[in-house]
Amino acid sequence: MLGNIVTFLFLLVWIYNVYLFIKMIVNYFKKQPVKPVAKRYAISFIPLLILFILVGLTNHKTKDKNASHDTKTHQVDKDKKETAKKEKNKEEKDKKDAETRKKAEEKPSKGENNADNDENQHKTSDNLVAAIFIKHIDGDTSKFNIDGKEKTVRYLLIDTPETKHPRLGVQPFGREASERTRSLLSSAQKIEIEYDVGPKTDKHGRDLAYVFVDGKMVNEILVREGLAKVAYVYPPNTKYLDRLKAAEALAKQEKLGIWSEQTDSAAQDTASAQTPTHNTANTPSNQNSASQQTWFRNCDELRKVYPGGVPAGHPAYRRPLDRNHNGFACEVH
Repeated sequence: MLGNIVTFLFLLVWIYNVYLFIKMIVNYFKKQPVKPVAKRYAISFIPLLILFILVGLTNHKTKDKNASHDTKTHQVDKDKKETAKKEKNKEEKDKKDAETRKKAEEKPSKGENNADNDENQHKTSDNLVAAIFIKHIDGDTSKFNIDGKEKTVRYLLIDTPETKHPRLGVQPFGREASERTRSLLSSAQKIEIEYDVGPKTDKHGRDLAYVFVDGKMVNEILVREGLAKVAYVYPPNTKYLDRLKAAEALAKQEKLGIWSEQTDSAAQDTASAQTPTHNTANTPSNQNSASQQTWFRNCDELRKVYPGGVPAGHPAYRRPLDRNHNGFACEVH
């Protein structure tokens, strides 16, 4: 309001100033007195200058006020947009949470419907025990740290070709099987073992177990690649028997490893002879009898019959005779 009044007064004084200027020109040409008009003209510049300054100040204030109003308006609009955005995000989050809760509620029923599928995908049980690889012995025997104790583990349901047999020597694919096991254990990020429902150890004191590296069963890998055969089947330790037999059938079909045409048939016959069956020859009484017939008090007696020593799994093998615990008794150094 004040700015409008000042502007109006400025215009009036300016018009009056223009009037005096014109009159001064007219008097000059009419040869009339110019000095009185010039004096009033000069005096009129004083209020004109003052009003000019006031107009500038009022306009500046008006601009500041308008700018402030625009800023406030912009801030209000910005706040409204942010509020709307937050509300939208909240609605989306609530919607996602609701969907997540709904899916979580549906999971149990889906799990029941997919129980059979899980079994078909070869999922292992929850009875896995963490193990740390310590020492490699051969294709089907290794040393692990299990629950803080060093244990020798014999892989269940398989048999790999020999590498240290006193009579047969190194059998075909024996070194390959041994190296494959060593490689799997050495490169594994996680090693676990699983015991079956039957006896946990054999007569030599070795743990009987399935060995897993990064979730894959070593027993099965060796059989599938033709580096081991299904053997030493003693119920009830037969949890993965069907699975291993299926792997063996594929290896035979593809003629891999020990099933290849280049394999020494004599070695295969020997390996087959070492595989237990469910006849009377493999009853506990007959096994004990075989052990008694090949029992030796010390390495001197054993070497008279087996000059090169005997490996773990041989009837004459005893842990007291395996002084360096490498799975070979009375070996010649």
